Amino acid sequence: MKSIRLAFAAAACVSAGAVAAPPTVGGCQVFPADNHWNTPVDNLPVHWRSTAWVTSIGNTAKLHADWGNNLADFYGIPFITATNATPPVPILPYSGSDPEDDYSDESDPGPYPIPAAAQVEGTPGATDGDRHVIAINTDDCMLYELYVATKLGGGTSWKATSFAKFNLASNALRTAGWTSADAAGLPIFAGLVRWEEIAAGEINHAIRLTANNVLGRENGQNKYLWPARHWSTSNTNLAFPPMGARFRLKAGFNISTFSAPTQVILRALKKYGFILADRGSNWYFQGVSSASYPNSLFSELGSISGSNFEAVDTALLQVNVNSGQALQGVNGNPARIANISTRGQVLTGGDVMIAGFIVTGTAPKTVVITVAGPSLAAAGITNPLANPVMTLVRASDGVAIASNDNWQSQTVPTHVADIQTAGFAPAHPNEPAIMATLAPGAYTAVVTGAGGTTGVGLVGVYEVDRPDVPVINISTRGPVLTGNDVMIAGFIIYGDSTKDVVVTVAGPSLSGAGIPNPLNNPMLTIVRASDGVVIATNDNWQTQTVPGHVAMIQNAGFAPAHPNEPAAYLTLAPGAYTAVVQGVSNTTGVGLVGVYRVN
Repeated sequence: MKSIRLAFAAAACVSAGAVAAPPTVGGCQVFPADNHWNTPVDNLPVHWRSTAWVTSIGNTAKLHADWGNNLADFYGIPFITATNATPPVPILPYSGSDPEDDYSDESDPGPYPIPAAAQVEGTPGATDGDRHVIAINTDDCMLYELYVATKLGGGTSWKATSFAKFNLASNALRTAGWTSADAAGLPIFAGLVRWEEIAAGEINHAIRLTANNVLGRENGQNKYLWPARHWSTSNTNLAFPPMGARFRLKAGFNISTFSAPTQVILRALKKYGFILADRGSNWYFQGVSSASYPNSLFSELGSISGSNFEAVDTALLQVNVNSGQALQGVNGNPARIANISTRGQVLTGGDVMIAGFIVTGTAPKTVVITVAGPSLAAAGITNPLANPVMTLVRASDGVAIASNDNWQSQTVPTHVADIQTAGFAPAHPNEPAIMATLAPGAYTAVVTGAGGTTGVGLVGVYEVDRPDVPVINISTRGPVLTGNDVMIAGFIIYGDSTKDVVVTVAGPSLSGAGIPNPLNNPMLTIVRASDGVVIATNDNWQTQTVPGHVAMIQNAGFAPAHPNEPAAYLTLAPGAYTAVVQGVSNTTGVGLVGVYRVN
């Protein structure tokens, strides 16, 4: 045991940034180092549905290590190794009366080199349960897995309802929509806890998890998350996680009081997490039984509540939806502009409020766009827009892709709950909201009053997912008046570092776009929300407190078109900021305030 204790101690001293060796079995690496199973998720953002998903599995429910240390109990999921000398045997499809139990059309045809001595999961001779069989050819590094398996003729053939094979040297996924010996269409073996890993002091892969309540369909489509390939159940409750959902133990969970073997598992759950791969008992996770496990490990794991876990957004890792390869070294919290809102007067005709924004990157991004109107009265606004209406327009072709009047009435009914879950539900039923998953490109949100009514409104564009696909270059056009009716733009810098931005206001140059009443001499003030300190002011962009900022604004590509228009070049720490726009000497007119990311 001395060597094992030393392994535990050495593993605990490995730095967080060290590259871990992928797991192996019989000389075979269990999938490439950049496979999703072997990729850390400790730096990924929390999924926006995390709270609902964890609650559905159980905040107070405890972890359950679904294997044991008494081999006579036939607990856990066993496996066996084979070689090229192992004779391949036929795999016969399900022959029962219920066609829903037959997945042979989604299976990989035999024969498979499964030794006659292969153990079926569960009590020998049982006719119920999952009855998995797992075999690994350690000569060619091929993995073979059966579901609801029955040994025939002493192992001269096998019968199964589903059977799949995986090349351990490949990132290939199964055909989209195909199951495997697991509901999610993933390999089982890659997610099993094995004693030899614990004895070595480190588990360097994600672990297989089951849950009872699983989302199977969303908006009429079968639902699963990459890298899963198959769904489970027809349940449409969006509070339930789909197959492929990934959970990790929260970073702040104290593992120092647990025994060394248990700490190995808990470190893996912080770094690699769970993958929801099958429907079953809540917070059950699987392993291979061994007499070497101490009893304390099972009781210690069983003391940990589900509330200590959070779901993560693995979309940031995806290279290709049809590949198990995962991006490495992903920054899950890059510096970016997010959650931008602008308050101002909403009038009629050319004086409605128009918010423009750009989704950058190469992947779609989900946002929620809201307009506050009547709820502004609680903030002391005396003339709020009583019934705002919003239309979202795709700039590339001018098509209105969504519209909303009252947020609790949605074209997609599930969006009501989604907007609430994301945390952006308006405070008044008359206020609109749109949840949209948008391809990269430019968009505008047009805010008007129902029936031509007018008043003060606040339009906001809020990030729901994909921090690696930031919303950039946010601008809002509307009337700039006086007092409470000046234009105020709020924005937040997220991430783990500072971000350079340029904030501008267009006024007199808007006349070139046909705006009849532009703000002739706008002035800009930037306020840090945390302490209310004014950190920058500007009247005319070519006159800067830091003279070098004139050239920096030009080089960034955001120089205003008129010398009377203000601009500020800022390097901002993470936090909330407001940009206040007003006319010099209380002049009024239409202005356009923009917050732009500097690359």
